[in-house]
Amino acid sequence: MLEKVLERDTKYFIFDSLKNVSDESCLCEDYQLIDFDETKKIIIKEFTLSTLASCDGLYFNNSINFLEFKGFKKIKSKLSPKENLEQKEEKFIQKLESSLIDKIESSIWILDLILKQKSLNLTQNDKINYRKIDKNYYIVTDIDLTKPSKDTFLARLNGLAEIPSSLYNNLITNVKIIIDNIELNVKINKPKLIDCNELKKYLEEKT
Repeated sequence: MLEKVLERDTKYFIFDSLKNVSDESCLCEDYQLIDFDETKKIIIKEFTLSTLASCDGLYFNNSINFLEFKGFKKIKSKLSPKENLEQKEEKFIQKLESSLIDKIESSIWILDLILKQKSLNLTQNDKINYRKIDKNYYIVTDIDLTKPSKDTFLARLNGLAEIPSSLYNNLITNVKIIIDNIELNVKINKPKLIDCNELKKYLEEKT
């Protein structure tokens, strides 16, 4: 079903290099991803919508994988002697935390809207299969998560992916409403924090 979507859609899914999609916060080799920010812009223009939140990138394998890139090395490298690193870290965490759920819901809403377009000519069975497919949301950081660290900043980053059960249950309910089938078991996993090296492994598994 996902292969069918990519074969039939040349309007909403624009492929670009990973470096461009991530605004160079992920410096892996140049894999190709769907630039979901561009997808969002097309949807906003076509349906005359106000500004929407969305993830940065998207790729399909046996799952639907939304990618949100959050680079901190560039922020840290530009820190002036007068600026406080802890304050920068706090703002970084707060911004990510406040937008996380909204970006997940909006990204799924945008994709669902696309899949409902007649031009794709998806069957009812295709749409049912889409609802059953695992939907993953990855927060991709340029910080090496494999290195042992007692850094509280890394601990808090990891904690962002552990959204409370109440928020997660509310997310599932909202996604069910988005895809028009409140009784269906929607397969959306909790967000996961990964680094660029782990993302590279996922992309290599895909191919």
